[in-house]
Amino acid sequence: MQRLIIVVGLVAAAVMLQGCSTQAQAEADRVVALTSACDTAVDEKLKPSVDKYNKDSQAYCDSIMTVIGSAKKSMCTLKRTQFQSMENCDITRRWKLACLNQMNDDAIAMNATAIETAVTAYIGSSDAEPADRMVSGFVTQSDLCTSEAIKSIKAAVAAAPMRLYDATAKGANPQAAEPLFFAMSGFVIVMVVGSVAFGVKRFVQDRVSGTGTAETDQEAQALVEDLGEVE
Repeated sequence: MQRLIIVVGLVAAAVMLQGCSTQAQAEADRVVALTSACDTAVDEKLKPSVDKYNKDSQAYCDSIMTVIGSAKKSMCTLKRTQFQSMENCDITRRWKLACLNQMNDDAIAMNATAIETAVTAYIGSSDAEPADRMVSGFVTQSDLCTSEAIKSIKAAVAAAPMRLYDATAKGANPQAAEPLFFAMSGFVIVMVVGSVAFGVKRFVQDRVSGTGTAETDQEAQALVEDLGEVE
């Protein structure tokens, strides 16, 4: 919480230097100091969870080879960025607001030490224990959120096509291609059957032609022999 102490001290010093001309201004300055303290404390507490998500999700996206999975890699990057913009399923924003509301409810005075002590105590009591109508603390919820985010990214990547042009191809109407497919298949079958039939016919003709030629040769030879005997 060293950073929290420094931030609260700087805000309090700035307020003291500019002076408080009215009660409304003093209250506004107190809210600024509390907001800065809560924001800093929450960011520090959630940093390990956020860093883990950024590291794990980046490593997963980097593991997808662009050459064979361009569409999948693009999907991974998109989903990863979308989650980052959600600030841990809105856990970050929600915890900061809950912290500020608690400080206002406790009427924490405009004092650097008092603010630092109160914020530290609240953050420590709401990081793991149920808080803000949740079943568990903010850190626990953040860890669950980032874990589910990684799962959703992997699911989206698994459902994405391998390449970008595959998605375009999938967008075509498959029923419209069926008649062409069947027509081409029928044409191929006819060609194959016709070729086989032609081959069989040619084979039979060759056999018949060969047999007829042999018989004719035998008859001619017999006729020659007969003529020789007559002479």
